[in-house]
Amino acid sequence: MGIKYYFLVTLDEIRGWDVASGNPVFFESTPKVLAAYATAGDVRRAGPSYLAALVQAWVSDLASRWKSKTSPAPGETALHTSGALDVIRTSEQATTGSL
Repeated sequence: MGIKYYFLVTLDEIRGWDVASGNPVFFESTPKVLAAYATAGDVRRAGPSYLAALVQAWVSDLASRWKSKTSPAPGETALHTSGALDVIRTSEQATTGSL
């Protein structure tokens, strides 16, 4: 199975690209996307392990459909538009990829 999308997560931003075309598919502020998952303070001060755990929680929610039926998960709309959300929801490796 080939990689279809590539995401880079830093303390400031999350960016995603379509591997085949190289086109950007996602760009959001990391604190904006991960704030709902952070219980240990400011996301911008997260260490590597904590940041990886936050990203895993976010991707897990995207894969299993956000716990709130009334509003989309953070970043869900942009991921849906790009097609990446469908890949996340159908991939068995969505939450076990390299972080």
